[in-house]
Amino acid sequence: MHTCNEKWEKEYIDRTNKKYMLQPMRKLLSLKNFGIYWNSPAEKLYAELNHEKIKSALSGMILRDKNKAQNKTQYIVAISALCKLVQKNKKDPATLDDAEFDISMSLAPIDVHLKKPQLQDVIHLLEFLNDYTRFKIQCQKTRKISIAHLSEEDLKRNCEEFKSLFTKFRRFENRDGLTGEAKIKAAFTNKQEADRFSQLLMTLNDDSLSEMIKTVLKDLEREKQTKQLVEKKEKRGWFSWGSKKADPDSSQLDESDLENLEKYLEQAFVGKEESNSKISELESKKLLSLKFFLEGGNFYFSDVTAQKNEEGINLFYQELRAGVEISTNSQNINLSLKDYGLSMKTKYSGSRTYIDIPIIRRMKHWPPLESSQRMVSISYELNPPEKDEGRYISLDSQSIEVTFRPAAIQRLQSFFNVSTDDESLKSQAWEQIEKVQDNVTAVAIEAASSQIRTYIDMKLEGPVIIIPFLQNNDLESECWVLNLGDLNVTTKKPVTEDDLFYDRLEIGLRNFRIRYYPSQNLYLKMERSLAETGDLSLLSMTDRDGIADIFYLLEELTVDVEFQKMLVSMEKHEKAKAKPRSHLKITISKIKFNLTPKVYSDLLKTGEFLLPKESVEFVENEKQKLLQGNQKIGLVSVRERRLGETVWTRYFCILKGGYMYFFSHQSDQLPAFNLYIKNSTITVDNTLDRNYCFQVIFLPL
Repeated sequence: MHTCNEKWEKEYIDRTNKKYMLQPMRKLLSLKNFGIYWNSPAEKLYAELNHEKIKSALSGMILRDKNKAQNKTQYIVAISALCKLVQKNKKDPATLDDAEFDISMSLAPIDVHLKKPQLQDVIHLLEFLNDYTRFKIQCQKTRKISIAHLSEEDLKRNCEEFKSLFTKFRRFENRDGLTGEAKIKAAFTNKQEADRFSQLLMTLNDDSLSEMIKTVLKDLEREKQTKQLVEKKEKRGWFSWGSKKADPDSSQLDESDLENLEKYLEQAFVGKEESNSKISELESKKLLSLKFFLEGGNFYFSDVTAQKNEEGINLFYQELRAGVEISTNSQNINLSLKDYGLSMKTKYSGSRTYIDIPIIRRMKHWPPLESSQRMVSISYELNPPEKDEGRYISLDSQSIEVTFRPAAIQRLQSFFNVSTDDESLKSQAWEQIEKVQDNVTAVAIEAASSQIRTYIDMKLEGPVIIIPFLQNNDLESECWVLNLGDLNVTTKKPVTEDDLFYDRLEIGLRNFRIRYYPSQNLYLKMERSLAETGDLSLLSMTDRDGIADIFYLLEELTVDVEFQKMLVSMEKHEKAKAKPRSHLKITISKIKFNLTPKVYSDLLKTGEFLLPKESVEFVENEKQKLLQGNQKIGLVSVRERRLGETVWTRYFCILKGGYMYFFSHQSDQLPAFNLYIKNSTITVDNTLDRNYCFQVIFLPL
C-alpha cells in the first residue's frame, strides 16, 4: 500500500507545498495471489518436518505471476485485488459536492474449488471451535459465580490492585519475546504476584478490566510523552547556552504544554460513542462513494465416487458490479451481474477432460442483446435528489433456461451430507437459519409499516424450464417446456386525491405457456435458429417434420393484479376512516388449456420422477434419524383431556433442536405428534400430585 499522485503513480505528496496544498489523499492497495488451501489427503503434517523442509514446502505453495499454472497445491481459492482510496481535501472548494471518501475496488476472477473431504474437515474444525466456545461460556459462568458474593468495596479494592499489577506488567521489558503465562511469571518478582494477577484477570468482569487497562495505558502514555517533551526542552536550552544565560526552568512544562498533552491523550483513547458522534457531525453532504468490480469466476463443488469418477456441480458468474453512494439524507445502491450459469461436471477415471452438462444458462435473443446488457440489475434509492421523497426499488432480469436434472440435486445432497456428532452444532446451524428468516420477516414488516412511499419497477423475463421424460441426458427424449411468463410489477404514481392515501401496485403476467416437444434436441435446434436468424431457416427437413408433433398444454395465460395498501402516515387522517385499508383485484383475461388422454398420460409419466416417494416430513421425523448422536431421550407423561376426563399418557420422547417428538410406543418409527418449544416459557409446576412436573407456555400467535 502506498501514496499516489493523480495518475495513481507512487509518489509522496507534501501538502505543505503550495503546489499540492489542495490535493486529496490517494492510497493504492494491491493484493496479489492471496491463496487459501486445505490439504485433506496429506499423510504427514509439515509441523513434523525439520525447519528447512517446512520452509521449502511452504515456499513451493506460493502462487507467482511467472508460473500461475503450477498445481503443486490444491487451492480452495486464490484472490488478487486492487483498491483505490481517495479522501477529499476540504480546503479545495472545487470538491464541495464530492464524497468524503471515494473507494474503488476491482478483483481478478475468483475460482473456488471445494471437495467433500475438505468440507468434512471444516465441519470437524467447527466442532472443535464449538467445544472451545462452550468451554469459554463455562469459564464466564464460573467467573460470574466467583464474584457474585463480592461487595462494592471488595470490587473497588480488586480494581486498584489489578491497576497496580498491570502497570508493573506493562513496564516489563520483554526482550525474550515471551507470551502467555511465561510472560506473566517473568514480569513479576515473586510467584504470589503472578498468581494474584492471573486470578484477578479471571475474577474481574470485562467492563472493569477494560476501564482499568485503558486508565493504565493512558497514564503510561502520559508519562512517556511528558518525558519526551522535557527532553526536547532541555535540548533547546542546551543549544542556546552560548548565546544567553540558560533558564533553569526552561525544561519545565507550562500549562499550555500540559493542556495540549491532555487533548492528545483524549483523542488517542476516545471511546466508540464519542468517535461515532464525531462522524455524524461531518459537514459533507456526500459521505461515501464505493465502486466494486469482480471479473467473475466459478464455484465448484466435487466428490470422488467409489469408481474413482469425479462428479461435481459448477456455478459460474461474470462481471459482478456494485455501486454505493451514501449522503446525509439519501442512499443509492446498484448491483448487476452480466452472466451466470449452473452445470454438472463429470470426469471419468483415467480421463483428462470433463463432460459438462448445462442446468442453467442464459437464453439467447433475436435480435442479439447489446454487449453491455446485464443479466440481472438491481437498484435501491432512498430519497434521491431529483425525485419525489420515497424509496425506489428497481429490478431487471433477463430470461434463463433451466433443465430439470434430478442427478444434480442428488449430487448436491451427497456433497453436503457430511457427518457430525455434535448435536449443538446442528442446532446452532438451524438457529442461524431461523435468525435469517426472522431478520427477513422483520425487514418486510418494517417496509410494510414504513411512513414513506415505496416505488417499485420490476421487469422479469420469464424463465424457461425443460423437463425431459428420460433423465439419462438423452437429447432425443420427449420433454415438457414451461415458459413461466414475463412478470412486470410497477407502482402507480398518485394522480387523484384518493391515490395519495395508498401505495398502488400493478402486477402483470404475460406469455405463460406449457408445451410438449417430441425431443429435447428439436427444442434446442429451434431456439438456436430463432436466436441466430429470427426464424426457423436453420432447421433440416426432418426437424421441420417434427414441428407438427409439438402441442400446447397451456397455450396462453394472462393475469393482471391490482393491489393497494394504505400508507401508515395516512391512517390517522380524517378522510381515511371511511376508506379500506387494502384492496386486491385479480383479473384473468386469457386462458387456453388443452388436455387429451395422451397429454394426461404424459403428465402422469412426468410425475413419477418429479414427486418423491417419501415425503420430507417422513425423512425428518423418522426415529432413527432423530436418535443419531442424540442423548436427550426418555419417557415423558403428558396430561391430556379425553372424554371430559383428565388423564396422564406416557410417551417415548426425543428432544432435538427446537422440537419435542412424542412416540406412542418406543418401537414406533414415526412420532404421534411433536411440539415446537423454542422461545416458549417452561416453568416447574409443584401444584400437581406428581414429581418433576413442568408446564410449557407457548407464545401467542
